Amino acid sequence: SACLVGSEMCIRDRDSGIRYYDTAPHYGLGLSERRLGAFLQTKPREEYVLSTKVGRLLRPNPDHDGGLDTANDFHVPDDLQRVWDFSDDGIRAGLDESRERLGIEQIDLVYLHDPERHDLDLALAEALPALEQLRSDGQVSAIGIGSMVSDALAASVLSLIHI
Repeated sequence: SACLVGSEMCIRDRDSGIRYYDTAPHYGLGLSERRLGAFLQTKPREEYVLSTKVGRLLRPNPDHDGGLDTANDFHVPDDLQRVWDFSDDGIRAGLDESRERLGIEQIDLVYLHDPERHDLDLALAEALPALEQLRSDGQVSAIGIGSMVSDALAASVLSLIHI
């Protein structure tokens, strides 16, 4: 959804009929989740579908010197850093932390975010089973892989066949 810049755009999106909203901790080091959550908290939960992503945790940046996160194309303070974590604990922590930033308990769809940028084999071996367990436990309704690389998506589909 384009509903990430501010609430005025969110209102226009909603008025245009948009009911699916996607975000991620990576987007603006959590700012996207906080802004989108603030908007969606004012709407009936049954009126929209919400997705976010896991695989990268936000942690304090020990090298923060007042700079911005422009290396990742975001104009936000780089006081946090992204830390890859495909473990079961990391996937669960990522979902819990997203819920907290959003201020919304029910996340409909969770994607594993760009696993090929770190370690696709590790992601398929550890993160995908963790996501499947979240779905089996009823923590989320649906799971997926978010990638811009077709080979990573194909490998993910093949891996899911064997879970």
